[in-house]
Amino acid sequence: MNRSFDAYLVVDWSARSTPAPLKPTADAIWYCCLPEPGEPVYCRTRQEAEARIQALLEHPGRILAGFDFGFTFAAWVHRKLRCPALAFWDWLEEQIDDTPHKNNRFEVAAELNRRLSGKPFPFWATPKPLPLLTVSKPRQYGRGREEWREPEQYLRVKMKVRPQPSFKLYTTGSVGSQILVGLPMLARLRQRFAGEVSVWPFQKPERRIVFAEVYPSLFEKHLKKLAGAPYLIKDQRQVAGTARLMARADELRVLDQLMELPEGASEWREEGWIFGANANYEAVLRKVTDAVS
Repeated sequence: MNRSFDAYLVVDWSARSTPAPLKPTADAIWYCCLPEPGEPVYCRTRQEAEARIQALLEHPGRILAGFDFGFTFAAWVHRKLRCPALAFWDWLEEQIDDTPHKNNRFEVAAELNRRLSGKPFPFWATPKPLPLLTVSKPRQYGRGREEWREPEQYLRVKMKVRPQPSFKLYTTGSVGSQILVGLPMLARLRQRFAGEVSVWPFQKPERRIVFAEVYPSLFEKHLKKLAGAPYLIKDQRQVAGTARLMARADELRVLDQLMELPEGASEWREEGWIFGANANYEAVLRKVTDAVS
């Protein structure tokens, strides 16, 4: 059966300031690529992971690459900065100084607060308070300064899933730091594979490499079956299950249904969207899980 892609890569990112332990653990970087290498791979640093991902993307054939962190912040942020999503990736790549033992993500977040409000808003949560970045959550979110992107609101309201706010940078469940250190990596990969990468949904998924934002927790109740093995670490199970979901959906010719924008989506040109977050979700998941042996 013809497929749209030859390989499927899912990456779970991490903002750790030091290398992860030698023994594979949760809350670190994991990725899974089907058909090869097939099993989840553990990386101790972002630098190691980026080199491995680049090598995978160099293989011939079409590849759908899903990354488990936000591709944007709320639309008002990009409007205020006058910096659309993909240009923001490039700006962050210039600003973030990232090594295996240190990065400046909190300082960059404070600079974003200065540009966006001149106050410690909208980014928050830090181990050491800075003049424009505080430990506690600010209260200025509201109309015109939304905390949530439209795709995140869709998850919250329509799909009863509770993502973490992208402006939260530190402590349990925070995802903002992953965005700040993840987008520079995507910017470099776009530069390395210039002309070969489409970023969905900002661009039609027609080029050899397609980047998509994924949220594996959306598929959590199906992942044990999809993963194909009893992985004990949640991140390990999530990348394996989501990669297998992509591959099986493509095989069954329903992958495109997971990449449709829901009716009424209005901010996707600035905020992007999340793979699978639409009204087709349940029907596609039933079809895919029924086909999993």
